[in-house]
Amino acid sequence: MGKKILETIGRFRGSLWFTWFLSAFCAVWIVLNSYILINPFDPYPYDLLVLILSVEASVMMPLIMLASSKEAEKDRQIMAKILDKVIEVLENMKSDFSFETQSRKDLQDIEIKLDKLINLWYNKDIESKSNDQQKPS
Repeated sequence: MGKKILETIGRFRGSLWFTWFLSAFCAVWIVLNSYILINPFDPYPYDLLVLILSVEASVMMPLIMLASSKEAEKDRQIMAKILDKVIEVLENMKSDFSFETQSRKDLQDIEIKLDKLINLWYNKDIESKSNDQQKPS
């Protein structure tokens, strides 16, 4: 439960809404202390405002680091999944390549056998023709 609260605060702190809220807060603080209040509680150098912003920054820094750490962990998990997929694809490509290589070898063997058969047939055909020519009719 505490992690979710910290994560929510960290997400809000890193949002554009927080930036607008902090800017508006500082603007209202400065306008109140400079122009509206007769007895300002934080006159010009705005030491109290600086103190508040410093404390806010020092409290929020660990929350931001925690959120960043969680995001980094999520990124690592996503990259691990992507790497697993890449390895799987490469393994498939390797098996396809080895199948293709084996198929090429088989085709070469068939081609060699066909060449032998054609040569054998051609030689027999030449022999039979020469025998036919040598026989007197």
